[in-house]
Amino acid sequence: MFKPYYECHVTFMSQPTLLSEIARELKKWKTSAIDGDPLLGDGVKCYLTRHYSGDESREILHADMDHAAQRLKSRSLEVLRHKIELVVWDSRAAVS
Repeated sequence: MFKPYYECHVTFMSQPTLLSEIARELKKWKTSAIDGDPLLGDGVKCYLTRHYSGDESREILHADMDHAAQRLKSRSLEVLRHKIELVVWDSRAAVS
């Protein structure tokens, strides 16, 4: 049975070459980058992504995202967006 989970994202502007350094600093977060975000437009956008149990409190999610965003801002990086998604089904994560 599939158990819902939260997927949290912090979108920020950075050089993709800094992502491995940022990942070492924010160990629980995964880093990625794409060229052209469907909502935020053209140009390279970088992301922090972290998964949480569907039972986790939203206050904890917000606090962790705020902490990560503050760490990025302390590096003079522009934070564009925080997003929390509740994943109710993902065929790649489902156990048959």
